[in-house]
Amino acid sequence: MQTPETSPPCLAQIQFLTGQPRRHYIWPDQFPVRLGRGSDCALRIEEEGVWEHHVMIELDDENRFQLRRVSDASVMVNDEPMTDDQLLANGTIRPGARVLVFNTGGAMKYPDLIEEPARHIDLGQAPDWQAIAEG
Repeated sequence: MQTPETSPPCLAQIQFLTGQPRRHYIWPDQFPVRLGRGSDCALRIEEEGVWEHHVMIELDDENRFQLRRVSDASVMVNDEPMTDDQLLANGTIRPGARVLVFNTGGAMKYPDLIEEPARHIDLGQAPDWQAIAEG
């Protein structure tokens, strides 16, 4: 199992703001990352309102984080309903009643900077996180 202390930089981190506090680091070789109740989900969320396969985080063709709908479950992103195949930057993801904070690159190096969830950020030209992690 990879840990922040023994591995190359993670691409992203998910922090639980509700329920039992925990963090999940996302490494380059883990994509796609499924969120849900299923035993095959990288990030298991066993909470009322969370589906077996609720949503998935992928890297698109330009190595940008993309939140992909894999069920009819509702998901809120930065307090707005998720759009199909939504690009994802720092902010909140709400599958069911859980509130998660998604932080991109460098999150594991500066954990003190991620205590408050970021508000909606316009992606503009997103960095190539895969190239950064492999560099």
